[in-house]
Amino acid sequence: MSRGGSWLRLKATMTDDKASAAIKKLRKKVENISPLLSDIGTAYKNAVLRRFVAEVDPDGRAWADLSDVTIKYKKSHGSVLGPYKKGVFKGNLFANIRSRTYKNEVVVGSNVVYAKRFNYGYPKPYQPPRPFIGFDEQTNLLVLKALKRQFKIR
Repeated sequence: MSRGGSWLRLKATMTDDKASAAIKKLRKKVENISPLLSDIGTAYKNAVLRRFVAEVDPDGRAWADLSDVTIKYKKSHGSVLGPYKKGVFKGNLFANIRSRTYKNEVVVGSNVVYAKRFNYGYPKPYQPPRPFIGFDEQTNLLVLKALKRQFKIR
């Protein structure tokens, strides 16, 4: 359920010199960057959704296997994509991945109450981490190319 949750956020500082330079040039050229930030948020949101389909973390590593207990539970309670699909039981987390823009910030995440537990894992009862929030090189390059193309930055 999406009610009562808190956003799982990943805040990052730009450390790529080329990307930082492109953003500084962008700020000089554009007063309102909200539409661009929205496009960037959509790119990273789509990357998160692809991770759910592929069952991998931002670095492309496979998520931990489901336990026998989880598979048995999913079989007996009717998981929407079957008992062996990682990351989906009723589909609430997948369906509630969102991107939001706030002034000069893009946030991608979910307000589903168990999003943090799913992403980072949990000690008792043990649930291994299955990271879905994070940056990946492919999406970073797409965003950087879009910035350069839109604002004619070399």
